[in-house]
Amino acid sequence: MSRPAPRFSVMCTTALLACAPPADEDPADLTAVARALEWGGIEAGVLTARDIPSLGGPPMPGTFEAPETVRMWLRSEGSAESCSGTVVEVELEEYIRHVIPHEWYASWHEESLMAGATAARSYAAWWVMAGGKYDCADVCDTSYTQNYGETTDSRTDAAILATQSTFIMDEGAVVFAEYSAENGDPTEYGVSEPHCTGEARYGHGRGLCQWGSQRWASDADKDHEWMADHYYLGATLLGPLAAERLDDEGVLSLEAGESVTLELVWENQGSTSWYDGEIHLDTVDPVDRPSDFQADVWATSSRATSIEEDVSPGQIGTIELTLVAPQVEETTSYVESFGLYSSALDAWMPDDGTITLEIAVYPAGEVPEEEVSEEEEASGGSDEDDERTPSPLPEREKGESESGCGCSGAVGAPMWGWWVALLALWRRREV
Repeated sequence: MSRPAPRFSVMCTTALLACAPPADEDPADLTAVARALEWGGIEAGVLTARDIPSLGGPPMPGTFEAPETVRMWLRSEGSAESCSGTVVEVELEEYIRHVIPHEWYASWHEESLMAGATAARSYAAWWVMAGGKYDCADVCDTSYTQNYGETTDSRTDAAILATQSTFIMDEGAVVFAEYSAENGDPTEYGVSEPHCTGEARYGHGRGLCQWGSQRWASDADKDHEWMADHYYLGATLLGPLAAERLDDEGVLSLEAGESVTLELVWENQGSTSWYDGEIHLDTVDPVDRPSDFQADVWATSSRATSIEEDVSPGQIGTIELTLVAPQVEETTSYVESFGLYSSALDAWMPDDGTITLEIAVYPAGEVPEEEVSEEEEASGGSDEDDERTPSPLPEREKGESESGCGCSGAVGAPMWGWWVALLALWRRREV
C-alpha cells in the first residue's frame, strides 16, 4: 500500500532554504537574527540558543525557562509586514495545539505526534529567545514559520498534553528544532534515514523528518525521545518538572509527641518555574495516605506543606516540613515518604522530587540506657568501648530513592542503630 503524498501542511516550518510554496526567501520585516539565517543559510549543523548572540540576538540567560506566550503575526490576513499587520499573543501550549494538526496528520502514530509537539514547541521557544523572527512578532501563522489553524484535534491534543512544556535541548540550550516533510537519506545534518531511502527530499532537509517520524514510530517502534536524539545529533528532552535534592540527611529519632521542623532543599532543574502555593509536599508510597506524623499546620493528613516562594529554573528553593511523632508504647520504626506535586500541571516531580525518612519513635519519658555486656560492666569497660562507632550503612537497593532532610530539632541516626543516636541524645541532656 503506497503512502499518501505529503500535503501542504506537512511541508516545512521555515523558509530559510528551498521551501515552496511560499517563495524561497521571506520578504517580511526580519530581525537581525532572521536576516543572518536568511542570508547566510545554516551550515554549522544543529543550532541552539547558544548561537543566538553570535547571530545578532540578545544575550542568553544562564538557565532555560519555558516562555509562557508567543507573539504571532496573522500573516494569512494579507499584511506584508508584522508591524503593519495583526499580532496576537498566544499561550505557548495553546499555540502548539493549533500548530500540530496543521503540520502533522492527526491519524499518525502517537510517538510521531509527540515528536512533532516537542519540535514545534522548541522551534517557537527558540524564536522567542531570539527576540522574534519579525520586528513585531516571534512567528507568523503560515509556513514561513509554522502553520497555525483554527481547528484542533483530540489526538494531537493528547500528544501535546503528554509532552507539555517539554523541549529539545542540547547541553542546557533549547534547539532550533527545524523539521520538514522528507529530509532524504542522509539528511542535511548527515543523519542516516533508512526509512526514507528512495524518497525525494521535500523541504530543506534539516532536523526532524515528519514522514520519517511516522515510519520510525510505526515500523521500528521508536519513541519521541529517541527521535530527539536521532534527528538533532544527541539532543535530549527537558520536561517541565525536574529537581535535585541538595539536603543529605534522612534519619530521625523522636520522642512520642515531639515536634520537629525540617528544612528541605531542592534545585529547580525543569523548564518551568515553581510558583508560590503550586508545589506541594504530599505523602506517597502510597499516594495520599494519611501520615502518622501529621502536624496541626498540615493542610490535610496527606498534604504536609507547600512551597512559599517562586523558584525559577536553576534556582534553589526550600520547603519546611513539620512532623509530630505519634504516641507509642514501645520503640517503633517508621518509613515516611513524601513527594513534590505540581497542582498547576497535575503531575508529580519525578526521581529526585521524593524524600524518604527513616524515623525511630520511642515512648514519652523513656530514654534507652547504654547496653553494656556483663564482662564490660565487671571490667569497667575501656576507652575503645567509649569510642565505638556503628557499622557502615548497607548499600541501597537499585531504584531506592535517596533520603534526606535538614533537621532543626532531632538527632539523626540509621534506623537499625537508633539506640546509638538516642544514647548520644541522653548524654547531651545529662550535661
